[in-house]
Amino acid sequence: MTYDLQVVLTKVFNIARKTKLLVIVGSDFVFSFFVALFSFNFVHDSVLLDPYYLKLSVLAACMRVFVFFMFGLYTKSWRFASSREFKLVYGVVFLGSVFLAVIGFGINFFLDQRINLLPFILLEFMGVFSLVFSFRGFLRLLRDELLIVTKKNKAKTLSPVLVIGAGSAGAMLASENLKNPNFNYDIKGFLDDDITKFNQYIHGVKVLGSIDSLEKYVNLFNVQDVIIAIPSLASNRIRDIVGNYLDTSIRFKITPDLHGLVDGKVKLSQLRDVRIQDLLGRSEVNEMIIDQNNNYIKDKVVLVTGGGGSIGSEICIQLLKFSPARLIVFDNCEDNVYQIDRKIRELFPDFVNLISVVGDVSRSDDLERVFKSHHIDLVFHAAAYKHVPLMEVNIKSLLQNNVFGTKVLLELSTKYLVERFILISTDKAVNPANSMGASKRLCELFTLAYANNYKLNFSVVRFGNVLDSKGSVVPLFREQIAKGGPVTVTHPDITRYFMTIPEASRLVLQAGLLSQGGEVFTLDMGEPIKILDLAKDMIQLSNLNELDVPITFTGLRAGEKMYEELSYNVDTIQKTLHPKIFVDDELSTYMLKDLLSLLDVLVDVDCDLHIVLMQAVNKFKCMV
Repeated sequence: MTYDLQVVLTKVFNIARKTKLLVIVGSDFVFSFFVALFSFNFVHDSVLLDPYYLKLSVLAACMRVFVFFMFGLYTKSWRFASSREFKLVYGVVFLGSVFLAVIGFGINFFLDQRINLLPFILLEFMGVFSLVFSFRGFLRLLRDELLIVTKKNKAKTLSPVLVIGAGSAGAMLASENLKNPNFNYDIKGFLDDDITKFNQYIHGVKVLGSIDSLEKYVNLFNVQDVIIAIPSLASNRIRDIVGNYLDTSIRFKITPDLHGLVDGKVKLSQLRDVRIQDLLGRSEVNEMIIDQNNNYIKDKVVLVTGGGGSIGSEICIQLLKFSPARLIVFDNCEDNVYQIDRKIRELFPDFVNLISVVGDVSRSDDLERVFKSHHIDLVFHAAAYKHVPLMEVNIKSLLQNNVFGTKVLLELSTKYLVERFILISTDKAVNPANSMGASKRLCELFTLAYANNYKLNFSVVRFGNVLDSKGSVVPLFREQIAKGGPVTVTHPDITRYFMTIPEASRLVLQAGLLSQGGEVFTLDMGEPIKILDLAKDMIQLSNLNELDVPITFTGLRAGEKMYEELSYNVDTIQKTLHPKIFVDDELSTYMLKDLLSLLDVLVDVDCDLHIVLMQAVNKFKCMV
């Protein structure tokens, strides 16, 4: 019987789909005609097929269909109809009744006819509204019934799931589950911490209990997939949920932000796996303090060094959202420049003032050509060597690129009166234990010294690791997991701060707004994360466990610290207008002449550069 119903409904809908507009328009005309005819006969107690009222009924039906066309009733999709569409039906039918009243009044006045106008209009309005509204609802009901029957027939092949969150996103999922035959899940129930929702049904799916009872229902229904349908759920709460299943085959998926849902429904393509950035233990920072009144980027010429790197390329993307006059991407890697150039032209096809330059920041002639050719207003300096163990054995190249490159850029920025200069720094510059961190600390010192000596708006933005950046631990772990392991962790207790690349880039731009010169801005990185936990999370999110992919400990590498710091003195950190950006004013402590004299020592190829570098940083640290 169920199969027969499905076959009948399918045939009906196949016909209706091919002749959709004809069916709807034809039904509206027929309904309007018969409603008008019966209304005339009821009001005037005339013969049912009176030729005069037949003509008037045809006129009324034609007028109705014309008004429906004119006001877009036939362009609406009733598949996703909401209260807005039903209000439109009411408004258009009411407007048609107004037109009918005008026509009827004209017939009475000019043709001296006696149509009992008011009761006819009221009766006709109620009849047309009821039938037009009901027919559209009936078609939607038939379609929904077909989808539900089809879904039930597939129930045995569907994957059982539990949904965490019985709010708006969860309700949308349950609705989609009922109607979408391609939604290959059988929702067994909702879990939510709101006790007032317990035992309620949402689109036929029961709210079983709290989120803490997940394990119970996973075992009860033999669930392999769990959908997190709370887009605003804090990352530490997601970590708590997912962390309990690190050694199982349970797969977690998550819905997007509700603002990103199209047509008021959740699309299958919008359900995504829980990603590593969902587990950072902190919510991604999205607050923006740059607006149309303080947009310091608008109509400015902007230079981004290291513009092809992980952070630099994202800074370029974020900058273009604030309408710069020209963007100059500067990087020493030809492929990086090519990739970001291509990406920008795809994402911003209307932006024509993109200049891509392959050059070396430590070569003053490469940079001077850029400064001479373009009146640069803003500089974001992201170019740097950053790999700690590799740079420990390549200190001369490290100094040439990081320290001397920054000095060249600062000199040219001073010479050509750049409005703002932002150095992108790292938490490894605080109490550095390696040459890379020490070189970045010198870059900070030079930036602050130039700001102090020349009274310029030069400042530093310092933050920790960015998730999934080139050469970082996340792509390394991903590669190791793909090979079946082992995943290598240096120490079981080593920790690092993490934030996403877009998040870090947005905060850099906003720190630029707050800059007045000589500040060190630090970003709120949340709590540090154990690298071991990160490795376990990534293995679990790959639907594997530690039996499939073992974890081994390799020991700390040269220059590597157990933990990183974001500031030399947390007591001097002050809040800014942005809740996730803090500032430490170190402006008055550094003299440019002292730093310049240090460079004479660093160019001495016969000295132990690592020792000299660390001694220099320790000397200046005591001035903090």
